[in-house]
Amino acid sequence: MTTPSQRGKIRVLVVEDSPSTRLSITMMLGFDQNIELVSAVGTGLEALEALKLQPEVILLDMTLPDLEVVHTLAQVKTLLPTAKVIVMSVEERYQKLVMAAGAHYFLSKPFDVAKLLGVIYEVANS
Repeated sequence: MTTPSQRGKIRVLVVEDSPSTRLSITMMLGFDQNIELVSAVGTGLEALEALKLQPEVILLDMTLPDLEVVHTLAQVKTLLPTAKVIVMSVEERYQKLVMAAGAHYFLSKPFDVAKLLGVIYEVANS
């Protein structure tokens, strides 16, 4: 397995509409020196714009105010097909839907630092 130090930092984009949750996630990412936060945004449209920053992993909230998650996943696959998307939600019933739409992982909220970082490493190295 390739470690981040062998290939550089894992570039992560956070897409979360709740400012407090977005801040919490960015703080969690700050615990790992092998992760580079490229941007943290609150809408699907901002996420699509942030794809130009070339994130490797996208943490995507299930519910965004402007774009449906399935539409956002489709756009990501078109605009940045190499990106790996982790969909986050408290609603586990959507897991099959988002995985079928192209997500690489479904992460149930709430989660702790160890779980978040572990999932990012797993997805980035898959």
